[in-house]
Amino acid sequence: LFEDGVATVIVLNDVTGTSVDTGEEPDVEGIFDTVYDGEETIYIYYKGAVPSKIAQINAIIDELESLTGIDHVENVTLDTSTGDFTADVVRANGSGATLAGTVILATAKMDNSGMGDVIDELENQETDPYKFGGNVTMDAATHTVTFTGAYGTTGTDSIVTNVSGPGNGVTLLDDIARFLGSLYRQMGVRAIEFNGTDYTWDEAGTLKGSNWKDSATPTPGTLVGAIQTASAAAIAGNQNTIDGVSFTMELDGVTWTVKIKLSA
Repeated sequence: LFEDGVATVIVLNDVTGTSVDTGEEPDVEGIFDTVYDGEETIYIYYKGAVPSKIAQINAIIDELESLTGIDHVENVTLDTSTGDFTADVVRANGSGATLAGTVILATAKMDNSGMGDVIDELENQETDPYKFGGNVTMDAATHTVTFTGAYGTTGTDSIVTNVSGPGNGVTLLDDIARFLGSLYRQMGVRAIEFNGTDYTWDEAGTLKGSNWKDSATPTPGTLVGAIQTASAAAIAGNQNTIDGVSFTMELDGVTWTVKIKLSA
């Protein structure tokens, strides 16, 4: 049904699934790794709020029904946590088949300018505004996230040392936690892998920053806790300073590098 090696792009701008004209082809390749390219993959590039499940299903139906030889589509199921979908397609000649595929949500906020928008949203939200202790940037071309600030300089616990400055009680770990929260709340990321462990968002979580947890029982581990633990070893191996420490994580299957830089 799909041309091999080509990903379909659908542009939505809100939870209703309204199409928008971006004026140019969305730079999906600059946001998601080419590993997703291939048959049975649909990109939904959206502006604004994350499209609802119904909007995503409608987009799947519209796209499949636009394919040559397809009369109509029915019985679409979608797992929004993974993006996996199935759909029964009926061909013009009356024959049918069940198609399995994957939806990839791509947002314009996962780039440099978009990260600025996210920070602005967090710092100016009406309830519980959060002021970052440092600066956070995302580079979609290189899949790099950089935290730059006057964070703790030395010691394996410097990730939880307050940013220097009068009355500033924010730590690097605080900034990371709020950033991780924004990946889900503002950017639509649904799965994170760190150090070989998969993390999903705890819908019942009440933390204002990150509610990413693993599947361990009876007590799930947190992504923030795993990063804090891993940072101690990384700092110890980096001449006891957090400056220059980096680690990787997969965001919806795409590897991003997180870098820490100290500023005066």
